[in-house]
Amino acid sequence: MSDAEKLRLATKAIKYTLGRAQTDADLGYLIGPMMETFRLLCEAEAAIDGRDVEVVTSQRSKSLARQPRQYLTRAEWEQEQETERERQRRAGD
Repeated sequence: MSDAEKLRLATKAIKYTLGRAQTDADLGYLIGPMMETFRLLCEAEAAIDGRDVEVVTSQRSKSLARQPRQYLTRAEWEQEQETERERQRRAGD
């Protein structure tokens, strides 16, 4: 594999991961701006694009998810299902 192809693949992975962190709450929370992973990815993107690392970090941090999604426990899910069944039953009456 040529160096150009290696750079293309690395660039694709870096940009994909940073972009995904901005749209996926769990990933954004895990590699948020206080994490070394986020800093290294921003440094790499800045180097590849010839931009200032502080600008890249600032831009990538703006819409980064701050909290992971809240998952339901099994009991909560079952309660939601029961409530929905009850609502549908009443709507059918």
